[in-house]
Amino acid sequence: MSSEPQIVVVAEDEWIIRATAVEVLTQAGFAVVEAADGAGALAAIMQRSADVRALFTDVRMPGSIDGLELARRRW
Repeated sequence: MSSEPQIVVVAEDEWIIRATAVEVLTQAGFAVVEAADGAGALAAIMQRSADVRALFTDVRMPGSIDGLELARRRW
């Protein structure tokens, strides 16, 4: 098993929820990439596609990519 932390993408437009999720996941040992909208999360996922292991996302987010569309495009 690799010693590299597993990457989780957190996509959430409400900063307090995003910050809390990032803090909890980081304390649990995950490497976290955060985004405030679906487009930002998709860009982050595409840059690290092979390394992203999980997606924590809001369903409703501003912009053209909501959480459901984000999950469909990734997995």
